[in-house]
Amino acid sequence: MVWFNVDDGFSTSPKVLVIPRADRMPAIGLWTIAGSWCAKHMTDGNFGAFMLDEWGASQGSVDMLVAAALWDVTPEGFVFHDWPSWQRTREQIEADREKERLRKSNYRNKKAGEREEPPGDVSRGRPGGSPVSVPRVSQHPSQANPFPTKPTLLSTKDVVEESTSVSELRPEVEGLCVLLRDLVVANGSKAPTIGKGWATAARLMLVADGRDPLAAERLMRWCQADPFWRGNILSMPKFRAKYDELRLHAERERTDRQAKTPKDQQILDVIETGRRLQAEHDRKALSA
Repeated sequence: MVWFNVDDGFSTSPKVLVIPRADRMPAIGLWTIAGSWCAKHMTDGNFGAFMLDEWGASQGSVDMLVAAALWDVTPEGFVFHDWPSWQRTREQIEADREKERLRKSNYRNKKAGEREEPPGDVSRGRPGGSPVSVPRVSQHPSQANPFPTKPTLLSTKDVVEESTSVSELRPEVEGLCVLLRDLVVANGSKAPTIGKGWATAARLMLVADGRDPLAAERLMRWCQADPFWRGNILSMPKFRAKYDELRLHAERERTDRQAKTPKDQQILDVIETGRRLQAEHDRKALSA
C-alpha cells in the first residue's frame, strides 16, 4: 500500500495560510484528493487536467493552489510542487517492493531448509547397527538460546526478527537505523553497530508506537543537529525511549522561532500574494 504523506505543520504553513479563509477548505480538500490519487497510481505527483472534472474541482480552487505554489502547471495538466521531498517516487516504491519480495523469498527458502526431514533409518550411522542418537530440539527457550527453533506466538513487544542483517529488514526500519548511525558518525562519535536491539527498537517504534517514518526521520535529524541531544541520543533504543520528549522540544523550538520570524522578503511576498487573492475574492463576491 502506498501512502500520501501530510506533514503535521501543513495546516499552518505559509502556502496554506495564503489561501483566503473562505476558500481554503475546498482548495486543500482538492489538494488532498489529488495527492492520494497520485500516490495510489504512482504518478510522481503528475495528473491530467481532465481529472479535475472527476473530482468536482472549481477553477477558483485550482488557481489558488497554483498561486500558492502547491501545484505547478504542466503541458498535460498539473504536478505537485517538490513531490520527491515529501512523497516516495515510483522508482523508490518499486525498489522497496522488490527488496521486500527478495527478503520474503529468502526467508521462505530458509524455513523450507529447516523443515527438511532427517534420514529415516538412523541405525546405519554406526557399524553393527547401533543407533545414532539424534538430539531433540527443544521448543522451549533456554537462557543460552532464548529464541526457540519454532517461534511461539508472542505479543507485539516480544517479537524479534530472526535475522539481524540490515539488508533483510523492512525498508523503513533499515533506513532509520542507517540514518541514525550516519548522523552519529557525522557528529564525530564512534560508529555504532546496527544490531538486533536497534532493529527491534526501530520496528516497534513504527508498529507498536505508531510513529510515522517521515516524522521520525525529521525528528532524528533535528536531535542530531541539537548541541544537547546529539550527545545523549547515540542509539535507536534511546531514540525510541525519548521520542515524545524530543518531539515536544522540537515543537517548542519551532514555535519560538516562528514568534521571532524576521521580516524576510519571501514571507512578505507570501503575505502580499494572500492580500491580492483576498482582494480578488472580495471583488468577485461584490460583483456576484
